[in-house]
Amino acid sequence: KPDINWIETQYWGKNLSAASNIIFSNGLLDPWSSGGVLKSQSDSVVAILIPNGAHHLDLRGSNKADPADVVSARNQEKKYIATWLKSP
Repeated sequence: KPDINWIETQYWGKNLSAASNIIFSNGLLDPWSSGGVLKSQSDSVVAILIPNGAHHLDLRGSNKADPADVVSARNQEKKYIATWLKSP
């Protein structure tokens, strides 16, 4: 029987106040997305929702058949990472 609270118990909930420089990308076609971090927690702990994406689609190589929201997610991810790399 699935334990809907397992991830919060196992990984200390969604309290990410001490975290930084994390992107939670969530392809909403992935059945696991409901257990993900779906809202940005700060400027450096961000959630990117991909309505037409599946599991890790944004992390795979680009394909001309990629949905526009997957392409957009990749661009957002690059922007965040570039910003973090420039930070002192």
